[in-house]
Amino acid sequence: MRGLLGLFLLAFCFPAFAKDNPNPIISGASKLDFAKLSPTYKSSSKFSQIFVNHKIITQNEVSDRLKFLIKSGRVKLNSKELKNSWQKILIERMIEEELIRQKAQLYKLQIDRSQIDEYVDNYAKKYFVNFKNFLNFLKNNQLTLESFQNQIEAEIIWQKIIEEVVRPTISVSMIETKEWLEKEKITGQNQKYLLIDYLIGNDSNSGALANSFYQELKFKKDFIKIFEKIVRVNLRNSENIGWLWSFELNIKILDKIKNLKINEFSEPVLLEDGWHIYELRDKKTDFNISHNELEYVKNQIIGRKLEMATKNFLNDLKKRAFIRFE
Repeated sequence: MRGLLGLFLLAFCFPAFAKDNPNPIISGASKLDFAKLSPTYKSSSKFSQIFVNHKIITQNEVSDRLKFLIKSGRVKLNSKELKNSWQKILIERMIEEELIRQKAQLYKLQIDRSQIDEYVDNYAKKYFVNFKNFLNFLKNNQLTLESFQNQIEAEIIWQKIIEEVVRPTISVSMIETKEWLEKEKITGQNQKYLLIDYLIGNDSNSGALANSFYQELKFKKDFIKIFEKIVRVNLRNSENIGWLWSFELNIKILDKIKNLKINEFSEPVLLEDGWHIYELRDKKTDFNISHNELEYVKNQIIGRKLEMATKNFLNDLKKRAFIRFE
């Protein structure tokens, strides 16, 4: 996730994106509310500087950013309306970048200068063959490398804020995961059972003995104490047997326990090792999905939450800021 600034870094830095999306309002800006400027910006067509708390953004800096967009993206802003639209968007983006830098100082977040240098170098190689050509492009258009670096710095800081400040506040509960699965109509719903297994025996008399005990167990709940004393029992308690999916159970067992109520006993079941009676301790409906699938679902939910959280974070920065045009 590149963050809220990512879309505009693409437009400013990458010609292909800007060329394919010449209209800033249509090309995703309205979808993410980028075109909704505060009332302060409505009279911003003529100004010499913008105060963002204690920092200043000059008209020349805004003009240089617009020039970079045009020159690097080869976008023809052949109407005054289109040019003004981009300028308003650029103004808001540059205000956001400055607010992000200021917030990073409060958090004492630092970035390695090599990250900026690496990004700039990769960009230069991809779009200008080498760094020297990129410098020539900037020089020929009276643009500075420092301005471009500042833009990249803001994006890297923003990503750092997202990862170190915003993302740790986001968690996903199992209830949210299930709701997501149900909403997306993901298959895999299944029954789980918590059982206690009483092994009666495997000799010729075990079948009759199992049926006899089953009848007693239906009416005498305390009979289990007598049962354990007089019969050789292999008792696996809830800690050992755990929760079992319906597909994990022998079809004979499932047939006997699927309609039981909690704490009821099954009819005797003949398996290879002898006769069994099962006590149903609990049951529930759950989603049978793999660990990788579960992580995918969680990441989808985190992504949606993170998008909203980052928008709110950035909007809160702007609401609390002192911004004035002169």
